[in-house]
Amino acid sequence: MATYSSKLPENGPEDEDEMMIGGELGWVRHLASCDHLVASLSSDLARIPTPDTPCNMCKHPRGNWLCLCCKEVLCSRYVNKHMLRHYREKNHSVALDYSDLSVWCFACHAYLNAQPILQLRPVHETSYVLKFGRALPFNTGQHPKVKEDDEMMLGAESGSVRHLTSCDHLVASLSTDLARIPNPDTPCNRCQHPRGNWLCLCCKEVLCSRYVNKHMLQHYQETNHSVALGYSDLSVWCFACHAYLNAQAILQLRPVHETSYVLKFGETLPFNTGQHPEVKEDDEMMLGAESGWVRHLTSCDHLVASLSTDLARIPNPDTPCNRCQHPRGNWLCLCCKEVLCSRYVNKHMLRHYREKNHSVALGYSDLSVWCFACDAYLNAQPILQLRPVHETSYVLKFGRALPFNTGQHPKVKEDDEMMFGAESGWVRHLTSCDHLIASLSSDLARIPNPDTPCNRCQNPSENWLCLCCKEVLCSRFVNKHMLQHFRETNHSVALSYSDLSVWCFTCDAYLNAEVILQLRPVYETAYILKFGEAPPFHIGEHPKVEDQ
Repeated sequence: MATYSSKLPENGPEDEDEMMIGGELGWVRHLASCDHLVASLSSDLARIPTPDTPCNMCKHPRGNWLCLCCKEVLCSRYVNKHMLRHYREKNHSVALDYSDLSVWCFACHAYLNAQPILQLRPVHETSYVLKFGRALPFNTGQHPKVKEDDEMMLGAESGSVRHLTSCDHLVASLSTDLARIPNPDTPCNRCQHPRGNWLCLCCKEVLCSRYVNKHMLQHYQETNHSVALGYSDLSVWCFACHAYLNAQAILQLRPVHETSYVLKFGETLPFNTGQHPEVKEDDEMMLGAESGWVRHLTSCDHLVASLSTDLARIPNPDTPCNRCQHPRGNWLCLCCKEVLCSRYVNKHMLRHYREKNHSVALGYSDLSVWCFACDAYLNAQPILQLRPVHETSYVLKFGRALPFNTGQHPKVKEDDEMMFGAESGWVRHLTSCDHLIASLSSDLARIPNPDTPCNRCQNPSENWLCLCCKEVLCSRFVNKHMLQHFRETNHSVALSYSDLSVWCFTCDAYLNAEVILQLRPVYETAYILKFGEAPPFHIGEHPKVEDQ
């Protein structure tokens, strides 16, 4: 694990993603101490704004950050970078993310572990109560040690995840009947936590993670059953090795990994077992830029100088970083075709840009394209120079062609309707819509399950529900059947089973289902069907959100 500089680096996808993604994959450091807390913490953090407070500058409605010095609420780099600007103007170093309650220090350029840092515990617990309406599931006097606390997510104390290709504990820790396992939505056997639990691969008991009540960890300590599979991302963890196991390379784990994939997504893995990408990476291809707040440019002045003339032949997506041999989720420089790791590892692609001024890179994790010089993502579909390499990388990653022909790439506005809103790429969330009367069924108390396949192409998951006729159809990421349905029937309003957002095709915008009374019931019904519990807020407590 490389040592991070204490200086905030220049903007880039790898720098500023730290503000939003949290400790994804465990490569982010979580410090247990910070020298900037004395100067950066308010003396009155017992009273803080609620997590649904909009950005004080641009009124972005959710997922904002709280400055722990002045208690100002500001948006992340995915919107207008107001918290980053606030740090640069005020030197207020420490902020809490209302999205996942992580704490970030700009001066340290690292996350802070709010559990072992005494000064941060109170505000972390206060924000948890405000966000979830209940106290943390463990008392402050019982905060686990960093190593124990991070076992399920971060691997060793350093925070770097290891993925072993062998494990001496499998013989004693694997059931002989893993062809039949509980469904991924099985609640914890002890506390009934509804989702994101772990499956013991020895006795097949389903128990919650360390983020809830640590029942899987307790189970291991009681029974010495070492190996568990996470139903959240289908990763496999060995407590005895204190490391993740690579289910792709370990023959004994492949069957249960593939069985769990089928149960979770309703389809077999779309590639050979010898070439499995991680499930989470595969999902990123379907979801695109989370929440749609990321800019996707449709032109870039740096392409002429930054694209190789031979992008028909590129390295495989599983090529390790050329410098540190990090095995996956790396970036491809589209100028020299060097494969280098992201900011989650050793920042080698960022360093490469600074050394060579090669501006444009493709992320093998989600096949997004980033321009360092523009400080923005590039939309590889309408940009003619990027289409070939985007399609080649898709074929290499998934073993099949893109689900639409290159000659039929949609225009930006049409292509982005399901995810990004208007052509600018910025999502609008309207609080009223004139098309609801004609577009809502009178019987939305009964709707299809979120795992219903597309009625036309049988795409298995994360489709859209027409709120007029209740037909379930796939998104523009597959075969655009919901878009076609709108054009054929003029049914304007649809709900996404991926993130439960609501889109109006006629308005060309998202609708805020929390504040629009006609949409609340179907939103809450869909939430219960998807997660097995009611939304964590009461109808009367829905925050007001201005039109964006």
